[in-house]
Amino acid sequence: MIETTFPNARKLGEYSARWLAARIRQKPDALICLAAGHTQRTTYTALARMVCAGELDMSRVWVIGLDEWEGLNGSD
Repeated sequence: MIETTFPNARKLGEYSARWLAARIRQKPDALICLAAGHTQRTTYTALARMVCAGELDMSRVWVIGLDEWEGLNGSD
């Protein structure tokens, strides 16, 4: 396991966005599960910048919100 530290939330968000973007490029119709809340804001902002700049195409990506799983049991 590689351990990485970041000087601030923005750097962490940019790193996370690049990591996720690389996976989306490998599998353009990926199903990703994203969480809500302020913690992920820097990651989502960096992803949005990539999309707006034409660096990332998310048009085929399937997204489910992590919070949508609340209340479901294993058979759902």
